[in-house]
Amino acid sequence: MKYWIMMADVIDSHAENQIELQTQLAQVVAFINLKYQKNIFSPLTITLGDEFQGIGKNLNSLTEMILEINEFKFQEKYNFELRFVVFYGEIETSINEKIAHGMLGKGLTDARKALQELKKDEANYFFKTDKSERDGILRDAFVVLDGIRKKWHIEADNTIVQALLVNPDYKVAANSLNKNRSLIWKRAKSLQILIYLSQKRIIQFLSK
Repeated sequence: MKYWIMMADVIDSHAENQIELQTQLAQVVAFINLKYQKNIFSPLTITLGDEFQGIGKNLNSLTEMILEINEFKFQEKYNFELRFVVFYGEIETSINEKIAHGMLGKGLTDARKALQELKKDEANYFFKTDKSERDGILRDAFVVLDGIRKKWHIEADNTIVQALLVNPDYKVAANSLNKNRSLIWKRAKSLQILIYLSQKRIIQFLSK
């Protein structure tokens, strides 16, 4: 049978504090597994110190997880970046519902090859879905989203970004932060929050 496989690894993990990185990565995985437990066949599992994999129930579940992972890292002020592979492929053994270990199949093998090849690609995303015509479009959509997200300063912009992601209405965000509305409006424009949210909706539509 074919399943929706996700694999990811930390970019330039050797440059990070290894103990801190492992702790942070474990927290990311635990958060996603708890929030998306109903959308997972096999939970995200750290396979090496800087990699994880899991099996989702559908494409939408996996893209939502990627979006959530990147926002959660920013919220928690984790500086590391990840590259992602989403691969619709065969798994020949039984699905391990407790931990994403011990399963075999061409889909898993090909997904790992794609992850290795992705290290040569600055896009940091690879999709092989059940509709080949959307694979490149999904990758490009995430690249555009990253172009916005990576301009946010992890310290200076954190509080305002979190407020605007909860409610993009600058007036509501200003009230929640006890800040001047004009200031928050300007910051929302410079941070491109509405464009970011529009791009998220495009990804969500492509993933249906």
